[in-house]
Amino acid sequence: MNIPVAILGGLIGGGVMVAVLYMAIWMMPQQMKMNLLLLLGTMLVPVGATAYAVGFMAHVMMSVVFGVVHGGLIEAVGVSSVGVGIAYGAVFGLIHALIVGIALGMMPMMHPRCAPAVRSRFSPSRVGRRRPTKSYSTRRATSA
Repeated sequence: MNIPVAILGGLIGGGVMVAVLYMAIWMMPQQMKMNLLLLLGTMLVPVGATAYAVGFMAHVMMSVVFGVVHGGLIEAVGVSSVGVGIAYGAVFGLIHALIVGIALGMMPMMHPRCAPAVRSRFSPSRVGRRRPTKSYSTRRATSA
């Protein structure tokens, strides 16, 4: 495996991911509230410019690791042509997106600076429970 090429591929993939996320935040600020670099940085330091820098460094390091892992997987499969490499890359990318998506979904439960109200809303003990609607709460309060 060509390690420098795998590292470059990971850095390009990570850069594209950050660019797409920040374009989404810029285009839809009300709907897109997840700031990936701030989320990663505030796991280690308080909110501020340092958090963005720490989040950026963590994202770059993870991009390098994921690039090397993806390169190693493609090497282990024994890909010989570009078309097959793109197909395997797409499959590995979908698996990667699924795992990272699950991890980001669990982030409110793990994040040390996440508000307790948000953490309890995502608690595993609430799985399968429905939150009562406003009309249900009002009807219950007036009938008592």
